[in-house]
Amino acid sequence: MTETLSFGYWMRRRRKALDLTQAELAARVGCAEVTIRRIEADERRPSRQIAALLAEQLQIDPAERPAFLQVARAEQAVDRLELTSQPLIPTAPDSAPASPQSSPPVLPGTITFLFTDIEGSTRLWEQHSQAMPTALARHDALMRELIAAHGGVVFKMVGDSVHAAFGTAPDALAAALAAQRALQSESWGAVGPLRVRARVTTLARRSIGWHASWWSVTVARSCCQLPPGN
Repeated sequence: MTETLSFGYWMRRRRKALDLTQAELAARVGCAEVTIRRIEADERRPSRQIAALLAEQLQIDPAERPAFLQVARAEQAVDRLELTSQPLIPTAPDSAPASPQSSPPVLPGTITFLFTDIEGSTRLWEQHSQAMPTALARHDALMRELIAAHGGVVFKMVGDSVHAAFGTAPDALAAALAAQRALQSESWGAVGPLRVRARVTTLARRSIGWHASWWSVTVARSCCQLPPGN
């Protein structure tokens, strides 16, 4: 395979057109920098989940994403993709998904974290590789909307997991329950109902500041997963 016909070369050209470093792209996708480096060197292929995140962060047109995913997984030839030859306008930081390196907001007293992920997501990606990018995008949009509606802030999204911070535990629990109900009422097509696990943990914060202040006293922890129909 010549360099111009490799997926790694194509991805490197696309990344540079967006003026992103390997470290910046890795941070946006939520993977290690070495993973991006090895993909661009054609030493490995991205998983279906990483490929879907790359499609989003490399600003692949939604209509072209199925082809991108197939090429990324070596299911189609790379000539299915148009080689980027001109600089692209990167997504503005304030409209991009929260960077995995973002920190939770500094809140007084205690802070409650909500962590969610899709149960059996690896199996779903294997069985519904064409439908999962759309399903994941809808899942992410619903989670962001409901977390914000309950006073929370999403500070990290990696794959199908969502990390959010709240000022109070009741707000986090209400957001988790609202998300469960919204996800269950949504039509997911071929993917079928998404079962999303949620964990809520509240921590106390000393008054000396953020970076050295969080101490390992968990004052509340709960898991909620509603069965279908509730």
